[in-house]
Amino acid sequence: MKQTTLTQRLLSALVALCMVLSVCAPAFADVTDPDMAKAAQWCTEQGTMGAKGDRFEPEGWTPKFKVIEVWNKAFPAA
Repeated sequence: MKQTTLTQRLLSALVALCMVLSVCAPAFADVTDPDMAKAAQWCTEQGTMGAKGDRFEPEGWTPKFKVIEVWNKAFPAA
């Protein structure tokens, strides 16, 4: 077996393992509900809400314009 083929297979296995581990591990320590965790992850990826380290802290105050901004990103007008 060539060295490059072995390296490619090892890299593929490593990438697959990382993907599995990232799906299984919760993104935030303070969000336990799976649906809420997905929503929190989406909000941080979109840049509409921030996280503080490993905490999302969803119980804080949010201005109305921020709620409308998130809604418009989640459900764009057709």
